[in-house]
Amino acid sequence: MSKSLISREFKTTLSYIAIMILVMIGNSYFSVRHMMAKTQLENKIDRLTKAVDTYQKSLLSYVIAGSGHGDGEMEMAAHEIPQDILELKEASTTQETREHVEIFARSYDRWLKQFVQPVVAKRMQVDAGKATLVDLQALYVSCNPERNNYDLDVALHDMSNSQLLEESRHFW
Repeated sequence: MSKSLISREFKTTLSYIAIMILVMIGNSYFSVRHMMAKTQLENKIDRLTKAVDTYQKSLLSYVIAGSGHGDGEMEMAAHEIPQDILELKEASTTQETREHVEIFARSYDRWLKQFVQPVVAKRMQVDAGKATLVDLQALYVSCNPERNNYDLDVALHDMSNSQLLEESRHFW
């Protein structure tokens, strides 16, 4: 009888050990998966931040110097940013982060419509000889570049911070 009692206790102990090992493996799996997702989102935000920075700098260069100065980088960034926004929307894991991405997307669209498009159109008129640099300068100042760039930068910063907060709150 003592033999069967020992073997039953031994089997129970082995079962508990097996369950604990499975829990530890599962915990490790989800921890690694979480860290990989976090790294991917951080990389996407970094790529978006660099694309916005490149767009702003190349736009300024294009406005100041005209065609051939920054317009290639500007076009490349203009194609990257919407794709990056879409990828961030898809990769966001909470509603809060998706809302911040959406806020940034709206700020970006507003920046394009209220600032970039009018200034680029006027620069093209200057290059074609249909407007003067004074006209371009007046339009540039009236579009309030500091405010438009600031709004875009704030939306990007808020989106980055929301992602970091989300990741720290939702880790186990």
